[in-house]
Amino acid sequence: MDEKALREKIERFRDVKKGEFLIGLQLNRGDARVENYERLKETAITTYETLLPLYRHSLNI
Repeated sequence: MDEKALREKIERFRDVKKGEFLIGLQLNRGDARVENYERLKETAITTYETLLPLYRHSLNI
């Protein structure tokens, strides 16, 4: 996604009462992280810790 498209999505999220903006990590079928519980758990925790500041910041927009 280029910067212009990202800006448009963020502005829509800000301006539209029912707007949605999802940020996350998509794991595809066959990804080694999905097939091993410990790796999946570690990936989930790391992703959460990485994205948490963004979600917190979105509360202040």
